[in-house]
Amino acid sequence: MIAKRSGCLILALVVLMGAATLSEAASYSFGYSTFDTGSGSGSSWNLNWSWFDPVQTPEPVQPKPKPDPVKPPVQNGDLTAEESLAVAKVNAERKARGIHELKVNETLVRLARLKAKDMAENGYFSHISPTYGSPAEMMEAAGLRFKWWGENIARASSVTVAHEAYMESPDHRANILSAGYTEIGVGVYKKGNRVYQSQLFMKPR
Repeated sequence: MIAKRSGCLILALVVLMGAATLSEAASYSFGYSTFDTGSGSGSSWNLNWSWFDPVQTPEPVQPKPKPDPVKPPVQNGDLTAEESLAVAKVNAERKARGIHELKVNETLVRLARLKAKDMAENGYFSHISPTYGSPAEMMEAAGLRFKWWGENIARASSVTVAHEAYMESPDHRANILSAGYTEIGVGVYKKGNRVYQSQLFMKPR
């Protein structure tokens, strides 16, 4: 599945996952959402859904490289201005609705940065990275144990534009406001006049 690239902003998400490992999951859904602010005709959304069953993979998958360790570890104060803004906007939405705020997980931040850069530098827009595999595979390779996880991705002119579009999309909004998550990591990578963003959500085991 390939996301349409005609709009000035493209979003995609992985919805709430209920699996500790890929092998334990029967299947999970992932969706690509395109936001087009087009000229003269207003805004439109195009949603496409498919199902991926990791248990029924027809042929062996080549091993994905493990994300390289980054030192020193990311702390809240080490987030870039754009990453801090993205996290603040997510937590402000949650707080306004009486939902617990998400704690920044340094490993999720590192993985989200790798994903955002990978999309920008390798010219793709998908939850499945040709370099690292799925978000779950990245998390597992980094040693994370999770009960629930999800991902929002965006390509936009700014973090603010991406956030506003997330909140206009029921599925992206659901990831941001889900009480099932307790931790977040955001990575932002700039290339030209575009900002690539990955938001990773998780509830640890």
